[in-house]
Amino acid sequence: MGVKDAYMKEGVFDPDGMIELLRSETELALSEGYEALRVTGEMTWALQGLPGSERLIEYESMLNEFFPGSRCMAICQYDKRRFDAEILLEVLTTHPIAIIGTEVFDNFYYLSPTEFMGPNPEAARFNRHLKNLADRKRAEQALDRRNKELFSLNVIANTIGRSLHLDRVLEDTLRTVLDMMGLRQGWIFLRDSPSNKLTLASHVGLPPEFLKAEAEEPIEDCIGFHVMEGKEALIAENIVECPRLMKFLPEGERPAYHASVPLISKEEVVGIMNLTSEGFRSFSEEDLQLLTSIGHQVGVAIENARLFEDTKRKTSELEEAYERLKSLYEELKEERRTANTLRKALEDKYGLANIVGKNHKMQAIYDLIVDVSQSDSTVLIQGESGTGKELIAHAIHTLSSRKGKPFVIANCSAYAETLLESELFGHEKGAFTGAIRRKKGRFELADGGTIFLDEIGEIPPPTQLLLLRVLQEKRFERVGGEQTVEVDVRLIAATNRDLNKEMMDGRFREDLYYRLNVIPVMVPPLRERGDDIPLLAKHFLDMYSSSSKKAIRGFSEEVMEILLSYNWPGNVRELQNVVEHAVILTKDELITESDLPHNLRWSLPQAEEATRSLKETEKNLIQKVLKEVRGNKYQAAKKLGITRSTLYGKMRKHGIMSQERA
Repeated sequence: MGVKDAYMKEGVFDPDGMIELLRSETELALSEGYEALRVTGEMTWALQGLPGSERLIEYESMLNEFFPGSRCMAICQYDKRRFDAEILLEVLTTHPIAIIGTEVFDNFYYLSPTEFMGPNPEAARFNRHLKNLADRKRAEQALDRRNKELFSLNVIANTIGRSLHLDRVLEDTLRTVLDMMGLRQGWIFLRDSPSNKLTLASHVGLPPEFLKAEAEEPIEDCIGFHVMEGKEALIAENIVECPRLMKFLPEGERPAYHASVPLISKEEVVGIMNLTSEGFRSFSEEDLQLLTSIGHQVGVAIENARLFEDTKRKTSELEEAYERLKSLYEELKEERRTANTLRKALEDKYGLANIVGKNHKMQAIYDLIVDVSQSDSTVLIQGESGTGKELIAHAIHTLSSRKGKPFVIANCSAYAETLLESELFGHEKGAFTGAIRRKKGRFELADGGTIFLDEIGEIPPPTQLLLLRVLQEKRFERVGGEQTVEVDVRLIAATNRDLNKEMMDGRFREDLYYRLNVIPVMVPPLRERGDDIPLLAKHFLDMYSSSSKKAIRGFSEEVMEILLSYNWPGNVRELQNVVEHAVILTKDELITESDLPHNLRWSLPQAEEATRSLKETEKNLIQKVLKEVRGNKYQAAKKLGITRSTLYGKMRKHGIMSQERA
């Protein structure tokens, strides 16, 4: 459509006709299914001086009266390089939206058609300018407040970020807020979650009397309590809600207002910040908004500081626990080293070398010795005479924590009934005939260490009762005395009797038996550990050869056969005596049959029969062991206590065929 067709009627610009044209075109577009009509007007034609063009501004205002009630919109294009500024300002007044380049703006200078077409459009335009100025002022003030608020929050953030220590965070934050707001007094409460109580944590400019009252008196009568409950900042005029503060401040310095702000983290109040003003300076709504924002910042900082301190505390606890574990580990290593050293010392001196043996029963006793040595429990060692019960007791003491204290031995069968009590518990001067001075008993001498009561089955009933009391109470009285003596001893007892049978027969107290039999150790007789005889014989041979300065290599084959076939009623002690006897008598490098005691040789059957029986026994033993280890020569030799070459020699001697492994 041409310019004249659209805008002109009979050669004159017709605003009314143009509005009607837009209305009809909009209806047509809607009837054809369009949702709206958009019109773009190129306004350069108005510069051609056509008749009626002086009504251009009136037309623009009429358009804005028409558009709000229609589904039509228009974009009027004005080239600012061709139109006068005065015309453009007039046009701008009639448009609610202005597009300059690519930017779209709400037009502050827009006048509604009613104002523009009213009786006094100039006054309306002037009023619009005044309103625009007021709006701009308010906008600038709001922007300035926002900038100040952002600056304040940034200052608080920087203050909080300088430290993670709670005390430092609270003090720095409080001082920064007071400086920003030109105040002198403030304090911060922290909330204890379990008890829901407030505790004074930081303060600036408060009198000591007030601080004491805040620390000692409940705060339910103050504004902070209500802030904590409501989770919203409050301002109290003349601080009437906090009478203690009024009471402690001089009349001339009483503040006019008191602001109380919740410090919030994760929607929970973790503290309260209180500020007071001087000279009747009130807190504005903007102050309250700023303080609320600061409260959220500080609340998060408090939570972070608490988490930091909690993490630091837990880290310190973990480090301490690690150091304790490290120390315990080192102590355990040292104890193991000491135990190994002691065990080696025992193996070299008392056993577990003097308690020589590779028999499985003896290996179990070795393990039991190590285990029971770590406690103070009573031990009852049972076995035949000569089996080494005293050596086992000494080994337990040497491996225990009492190793540096006395190891006292008392043979209960060596004393008459009248003297045994005195021997064990001591006596006072004049207690009986011959008691010319006070004497300490074996229990007193063993204080801090171990007492070994050998042949405890020989103790008479009266002494059994006294011994029971010592085991129960660790105290006793000397014979003839009234003073109670307390001792710290570990008791190890030994007997060659069957104490259980003695108890059943009424010769041994039942309660004492169970007190003694906490940890039982059963020592097997030598006849039940025949595989240890070669080891024991070699051990005693080395010991006595060294002491007598003789170079004796070992035992003849005949002697070893005799030793293996003998029943050994005297057990290890008898074997030790036999070897000592042989070492003393021998003149050769080998112990021969002639070096053995006569009673040992005489107790044997006829030599030929004994030899035959012994050879048969040895053959059967080798075959039995080879079968158990499935033909493994190394394990068989180790189990028999001989070298592998010796085993091969004996197999050839007895005609034992090599057995393949299963």
